[in-house]
Amino acid sequence: MDLGRIFESSVSRFPENIAIVDEDRRYTYREFDSEINKLAVSMQKLGIEKGDRVVIILKNRLETVAFYWAIQKIGAVFTPINFRLSSEEVSYCVDNAEAKAVVYEPTSEDAAVNGSFTDNPILISVLGARGGDTTYKKMLKQENEDYHIPNIDINDICLMLYTSGTTGKPKGVPRTHLNEYSAATAHIIQNRYSTHESTIGAMPLYHTMGMRSLVSMGLLNGKLVMTPDYSIENTLEILERERITCVYLIPTIFHDLVHNKDFNKRNLRNLKKNWICWCCYDN
Repeated sequence: MDLGRIFESSVSRFPENIAIVDEDRRYTYREFDSEINKLAVSMQKLGIEKGDRVVIILKNRLETVAFYWAIQKIGAVFTPINFRLSSEEVSYCVDNAEAKAVVYEPTSEDAAVNGSFTDNPILISVLGARGGDTTYKKMLKQENEDYHIPNIDINDICLMLYTSGTTGKPKGVPRTHLNEYSAATAHIIQNRYSTHESTIGAMPLYHTMGMRSLVSMGLLNGKLVMTPDYSIENTLEILERERITCVYLIPTIFHDLVHNKDFNKRNLRNLKKNWICWCCYDN
């Protein structure tokens, strides 16, 4: 099964579970799937097809996750890049990926709108960013149409992450549905996650850590709480308010959390599974 159908299986199992939270927005799996399907239909109407790269220049927000699952459903390739990149860096990644579309927000607006692209990708704006060919809100105005389900093989590419470019220019690393499903399953087993876990979407979704949290929660009917504007104080508040059960973070965040002046005032008794990305650990 491809990732889009795997997500739909989760929707059918526990449709009323909370799937995602982003500040005051809180969607069940059923509600979130409806929004995702509208995006899938809209992208196909824009001409985005199986195998097309869609470059995402967004913070960790609900819209990013919605695009992720919609892109999986139509067999396109989710291609996230750092929203802090310059217009020259964005132009390089978009051209290198041969992107069919670029999704951006106010924070990445200048880099996207002023990019010098070889081709003319479709520009999709989020949260009122200017200059788009269409907007996220317009894409959600679709009638309840069914998107065309392409023939997706587990060995088809579903994700392309760009390296940091420490030795030359960044390089796109393609990942298949099988790669991502296997990695998420291994992550679940290693961290002893169970059904209905909840986690915080603090790690960038243009990094493997962010992807592991996103996909694993989708497989487990878990709750993913987004943090578009990350801070230690905000993270502590979310951990307590949302009764987060598991986290997957880098060592510096753990350090800052436990040394925060309000740490001992927070009720974090639900948090049972705390895992560090050891690839980020510096002895």
